[in-house]
Amino acid sequence: MKFGQPVFLLLLLLAPGFFLLARGSRSGLERGRSWFASTLRVLLFTAAVFALADAQHVSKSYRTATMFLLDHSFSVPFEVKRDATAWINEQLAKVPKEDVAGVILFGREAMIELPPRQQPGQAALASVVGRTATDLGAAIRLALAVFPEGYQRRIVVVSDGNENLGHARAEAEVARAHGATVDVFPLRYDYPNEAWIDGLHVPADILPKEPFDLTVVVSSQREGPANLIVYRNKELLSVRKVTLTKGKNVFTTRQRVEEGGSFGYRAVIEMQGDSVSENNEAHAIASARGEARVAVIPGSPQDAEALIAALRSEGLPAVVLPADDLSRRTAELASYDALIFANVEASRVGRGVMQAVEAAVHDAGVGLLFIGGEQSFGPGGYRGSPMEELLPVTMEQPQRRVMPNGALALILHTCEFDAGNFWAKKIAIAALDTLNARDYFGVLIYGGSGEEWLFKPEPVSNKARLAGLISGAWPGDMPSFDATLQMAHAGLKGLPAASKHVIVISDADPSGPTAALVDAIVADRISISTVAISPHGQSDIDKMAAVAARANGRFYHVQNPNQLPQIFIKEAATVQRSMVIEGRFPPIVTGHTEALKGIAPGEFPALLGYTLVTAKPLARVPLGMPVSKEGQPADAPGTDVLLAEWQYGLGKTMVFTSDAKNRWAKEWIGWEKYRKFWSQATRSLLRATRRGPYAVQADIEGGKGRVVIDAVGEDGKLVHTLQFKGSATSPEGNKVELVFRQTAPGRYEAEFEAGETGVYTVNGSFEGAHGEKGVISQGVPLSYAAEYRDLQANLPLLDQIRERTGGRRLATTSNVYEPLTTAAGVSKPLWPLLLTILLALLPIDIFTRRVAVDWGAVWRKVFARKAKAAVAPGAPGDVPEHLRALAARKLEVRAETEVEAIDLEALSKTSAAPEVKASPAAPPPEAAAPEVQPEAGGYLNKLLDAKKKAQKKE
Repeated sequence: MKFGQPVFLLLLLLAPGFFLLARGSRSGLERGRSWFASTLRVLLFTAAVFALADAQHVSKSYRTATMFLLDHSFSVPFEVKRDATAWINEQLAKVPKEDVAGVILFGREAMIELPPRQQPGQAALASVVGRTATDLGAAIRLALAVFPEGYQRRIVVVSDGNENLGHARAEAEVARAHGATVDVFPLRYDYPNEAWIDGLHVPADILPKEPFDLTVVVSSQREGPANLIVYRNKELLSVRKVTLTKGKNVFTTRQRVEEGGSFGYRAVIEMQGDSVSENNEAHAIASARGEARVAVIPGSPQDAEALIAALRSEGLPAVVLPADDLSRRTAELASYDALIFANVEASRVGRGVMQAVEAAVHDAGVGLLFIGGEQSFGPGGYRGSPMEELLPVTMEQPQRRVMPNGALALILHTCEFDAGNFWAKKIAIAALDTLNARDYFGVLIYGGSGEEWLFKPEPVSNKARLAGLISGAWPGDMPSFDATLQMAHAGLKGLPAASKHVIVISDADPSGPTAALVDAIVADRISISTVAISPHGQSDIDKMAAVAARANGRFYHVQNPNQLPQIFIKEAATVQRSMVIEGRFPPIVTGHTEALKGIAPGEFPALLGYTLVTAKPLARVPLGMPVSKEGQPADAPGTDVLLAEWQYGLGKTMVFTSDAKNRWAKEWIGWEKYRKFWSQATRSLLRATRRGPYAVQADIEGGKGRVVIDAVGEDGKLVHTLQFKGSATSPEGNKVELVFRQTAPGRYEAEFEAGETGVYTVNGSFEGAHGEKGVISQGVPLSYAAEYRDLQANLPLLDQIRERTGGRRLATTSNVYEPLTTAAGVSKPLWPLLLTILLALLPIDIFTRRVAVDWGAVWRKVFARKAKAAVAPGAPGDVPEHLRALAARKLEVRAETEVEAIDLEALSKTSAAPEVKASPAAPPPEAAAPEVQPEAGGYLNKLLDAKKKAQKKE
């Protein structure tokens, strides 16, 4: 027996006291009854405690469940992984009868490839796991969670043992506690000619024109010549021929910068015979302090040409950063004092960049100016993005507006490229998030019954429900585009939407569509964009491009699936083009701000267009646009937003819903105060809190990022009273809060998870006890995954894991399913039986306490009835003659006895005592007894008459 909740067994310590209490409460009962009732109560209490403790009956089982854990990380070479997969599939075909087996694929995380069952099938490595790290502990933990009850537990680890996340040794201890045995199948390999860069080190903060050391650490598996190349940003600094020795090699060069800014350094090692290129380069970032710096990010050169000239003429050094290059320069963003986006589509920026901008504004005090245009705000795909969170406006249309809506249909044929259906769900949800509540949205797939709507086009008022349907979808292999495009045509053409659009994603191998079908769709003012991913040849690419061109859409040939969400956001935003208002509108001054200083309300030239947005409750709106009466109620009140601003964390953000180029702002460019307006707006956003004077060091090792701040004041003394707060943003745009703790005098440290390669941005602020304030910003590059640093199997770790659980080191010829020595326990819960006993004993307990029974009288009564039944007259042939005579004589004697027992007191009251004659002697049994004739009229006669009547009646 075992107990699922053994803590409840402590209640049994109360049983003696419970028994005595029960005895005391029944002191009025007789002794036997009191003991029985008290014992019954204790039995009831014990059964209840066992039920609460989840008592279980345990029997032995020798069935075995085996889980194979296959390492899918980058550190395992392809050929080695291929052979390991083949070995596992051989073992899956040999699962003994009554046993079960399954497969878990693991890397950065663990996923169930095949659940444990008697005929598991073959592992095809279809599960999607991150391959840039190895978390063996997570795989062991998942295996313990999926083992079925009642089976012996065996884990087979198929790995090189190069763990760089988690704690496999600790998880092995947990496995032992759960009765699991861990066997290991080591994956061995070697790279005899490999060289890689262990690190590139530059000071985080440098001074213009001051020299500093740049240090490169190179490791090599052998001796030999190599080339060491160093870049700054995209500029080649040096090419140096070096001779490597086996082990670590350190090379130092002297560098300096001429002006302030953010600088990215890159070092590359080239060696003959090197086979892994991913670990041949490393990155570092340095910042040089200087005057205030402004970065302008234009959608195209024309979007910010006039703006940049205006800022520079007003003494603001504006640096142009290409929108498409921001994903590689996220660490630089916090080094600027203000960022200006001018008519940039969200798809060109990406979520990671937006999250880095959000962290730079909120945590480092960077200012942000967001200028509109036909590719910005809602039409640019910013709805639901991190950028919308930090701006003082939302991408929703004003509630007083009656705007035309759009309709979008997706056709998903995604099952034929790696993790395609995973991406299908991600892109469909990204498109859904872009639409507003009045837009229509539908999704078409090839399902179990052929071409079908996952859900037909409907208003997206309930996004959570539609996202749930998308998450449960599993698109199949579509044979033709004709049927789904016909369904999309029929589903969209009757909808009350001003803009209708279809997006098709496929590897382009389905047949069709016909030109006639495409022309019919276009005739109903429906456009089609196509996305080709993993096509089978140029003819497939040409077909998808031709459909998009014929249907007034766009064509995308995608090489990297990570680009898909932003493409679908961009395409979904095409149905929101109605949020662009064009005409001639004079700006209306509705408030005051630094940007309007020295400009009279009537001086603003007219603008020829703007984008509809809605101001957030705490935003200030100093400039507005008159509401157009076209298509609106005659009494439409208020103004639309032109200029809005607010405080966001440590920084300020501002939006201008028109543009700054020669389209909507055509009359503004020639305005004499154009430069004044934009320079004042930009200066009002510049970071108010300067960078702190303290040294910041950040690095990444073993999947963990570490930030160290050494606070030394100008007087050389350590500062102990600082309060830090900040965040770290990953290359994918995931932001985590940093928790700083003081670990030594003047030293403050924080940690964060770091696994994806790229640049992590650390931003934060501090405040001292005496009012001193400052900000910190630091880019922390992770040049390559730790998987490319580990170049041989870690056999000691694998041996420690198996030894802790009594496991084996397996080879290709080993019997994986060798019987285990310890049987598994099969548990059967006893609480149903215990509850039945409780229900059965409870009425008996109540009866014992409430009803007093004379068990002796009951026994005598039962015994008397049995005796009477034994002597009752039966059939004449059944009773012997002498017994019948004896019974007759007994009746006579009883009659005589009753006559002699007459109440003497009653007789004494009679006036004349009757004469009583003695009865004659009894005749022999065979002779009839003479009848007694009492004296007529006497008392005795009356008594005898009454007796006879009673006997007759009886």
